[in-house]
Amino acid sequence: MSWERKDRPIPYDQQPISGLYFLDGDRVGAVYRQEWIRGHKYPLIQYPSGVERQLHGEEGNEVIHIFGALDLPVRSTPDAAYERAQALTSEYDYRVKRHGESQLTITNSQSERSYHIVFDNQDRSISNIVLDPPPHEAMNQFQNSNRNYLTS
Repeated sequence: MSWERKDRPIPYDQQPISGLYFLDGDRVGAVYRQEWIRGHKYPLIQYPSGVERQLHGEEGNEVIHIFGALDLPVRSTPDAAYERAQALTSEYDYRVKRHGESQLTITNSQSERSYHIVFDNQDRSISNIVLDPPPHEAMNQFQNSNRNYLTS
């Protein structure tokens, strides 16, 4: 999903996703002097670990951007997500590994950053994403202060 007009309903208004919040285009536009973004909002999901990901797609087929060419459905099973990620491994040099019945680790071989993706098998959805290694503490503080100001 891209920047959406604030005055128009979007699917997530009626069926919210846990951790969903929106960047406020009025605030972002004022800070970055971008008039075109005023009156818009941008959907993101923050997981319990603090990792935030972009949300896009149509209602019922929402996906989150992990990194590079890899997007995963918000509503999925570990097996389906594994197959989707595995299909990109040779072309994009990703590594995918299963852990038990509810977790995957996807590693970008170029950056050596990994995302541990935890699924709620009962709800058939991604319940948490943990970045390894964790972002630097100073960057977290910067992101939190900006997020608090730029979100609605």
